[in-house]
Amino acid sequence: MLRRLKEFDQPLLALLAFAFALRCAAVVVRWENLTIDRDAYLAIAENLQAGNGFCSVPGKPTAFRPPLYPLLLAACLALGGPCAIAAVQTGLGTATVGLTWRLARNAGFSTRLALLAGLLTAVDPLLLEHVTQPMTETLFTFLSTALLCSLTRPTGISVARPLLSGLLIGLAALCRPSIWAFVLLWLIAATGFALCRRVRGSAMRHAEVSDWQRGLTIAIVAGLVVSPWVLRNWIDFGRPIVMTTHGGYTLALGNNERFFTDVVAGPENVWSEAGLQRWQRETERRLVESGVDHANELEKDAAMSRLAVEWIRNHPLEFASASWLRVQRFWAVRPQRDDSGSELLRAAIGIWYATTLLAAVAGLARHRHCLPRFHAVLLLTIALTLLHAVYWSNMRMRSPLVPIVSLFAASVFSRTPCGNPQVR
Repeated sequence: MLRRLKEFDQPLLALLAFAFALRCAAVVVRWENLTIDRDAYLAIAENLQAGNGFCSVPGKPTAFRPPLYPLLLAACLALGGPCAIAAVQTGLGTATVGLTWRLARNAGFSTRLALLAGLLTAVDPLLLEHVTQPMTETLFTFLSTALLCSLTRPTGISVARPLLSGLLIGLAALCRPSIWAFVLLWLIAATGFALCRRVRGSAMRHAEVSDWQRGLTIAIVAGLVVSPWVLRNWIDFGRPIVMTTHGGYTLALGNNERFFTDVVAGPENVWSEAGLQRWQRETERRLVESGVDHANELEKDAAMSRLAVEWIRNHPLEFASASWLRVQRFWAVRPQRDDSGSELLRAAIGIWYATTLLAAVAGLARHRHCLPRFHAVLLLTIALTLLHAVYWSNMRMRSPLVPIVSLFAASVFSRTPCGNPQVR
């Protein structure tokens, strides 16, 4: 038995070692990225470490960013600065490869197919690039993949499983509130399944009760995990903010006349810095004219949402065009721009993603009879795609779906990928 276990683990360990080495190499090559604070996570982490609280500017509490990643960065800064950040990012990225393997095994994939899915995740350009950046992609991809693993485990009586699922939902929500879109779809699907069971008769009542009990456990645990953030916001802002004060800005960013004129109907592939700054100045002026306090995050967030909703309501056709562009950007095969400036690299990335996405679509079509087993991964894919059809979107937003694409791309090489789920 020990011999079989050793033979079983060796390919997986080799895959993880390869994934780890790739991420170490990426960090070395892009070391300077670790200190570039694109989304103010490092600024918040530095203030946390200095004892100033959760803020970008000392003395001004913020809820513009979710708390989990800045807390992780603050711990890294205390332990070893950029070196600790690199170690944590590398570890999370490597663990995601292992979780992709686990997800494939949960779906009934053979060991070889599961290894292939893990390999596709290991070499993915998006994940390799973002392991070098202090942004939420690496952590959120790890958490969302772990959540999918917990939700796709073989059915059985286990108290720990819904507890783990609730914990992961809560942590993912504290990393990126976009997970709530998946939770909403998941609840709708679960309710639909329960209603179908009720129609089918009392023979399914026990399963229905069991499902509701698991769902309630998951909801309670997720709520407990998120509650400190909600209470903190209630104290600092006078309102129990569950997500962030960032939603209004990201909604307005892609739903305004300037973006439509410059990018959707205009000549710009990437919104120029000048165009973005022009829109920001115009928006700030409109907010001031409306009496909005610029320093009040809640008030500004609500005002930005109103501006976006007003534009959408008055320009439904333009909104549809902008939404289609956002979906295209979400599923793009080439980055809109590349910091290296290498057209050869962009072309190589384009070939890679065109190949893997086509393979994933082919695998999904070929094994459509397996869709009931894949419902959780499909719901996450649909949820994030729909969310970013409305909010701001680009390639990096689909990083959490890389393990799912890898899963379906690997399935194209098998006639029957969804055999019996593997508990081990």
